[in-house]
Amino acid sequence: MTGYYIFKSYSNVDAYGYFYTNSFNPSDTTINLLAEDDESGGYGQFLIRYWLQSSQTYVLVFTTYVPRITAAFSIIATGSSNVDFGPVIPPSSSISGEYILEKALRTNIRRYRRINNADITPNLKS
Repeated sequence: MTGYYIFKSYSNVDAYGYFYTNSFNPSDTTINLLAEDDESGGYGQFLIRYWLQSSQTYVLVFTTYVPRITAAFSIIATGSSNVDFGPVIPPSSSISGEYILEKALRTNIRRYRRINNADITPNLKS
């Protein structure tokens, strides 16, 4: 259902979130980027607010602020309807390891920021 939604991360690591429309391209992470956040959720967690259209596909990328860190995490979505989370597996030709993803994120989104370890990319359909 079209409406305003909030996505908040919960983890014991410093989390960073990127929110895209349609798809995530690790070769150019600025394509389709709608929003990003680092600390708005408090305690090192991201909080992204966005108006979603029901006919649109959205992609939320969870990553960590510090490279080479892995941890369990949860993302809570609140809004006018349920949100279905599902993993998105990028084509094998688009990414060949976490180093390339880390380099792409650092170069294209936040130069000199340490971002790495996109464990899962949920596909969000409102």
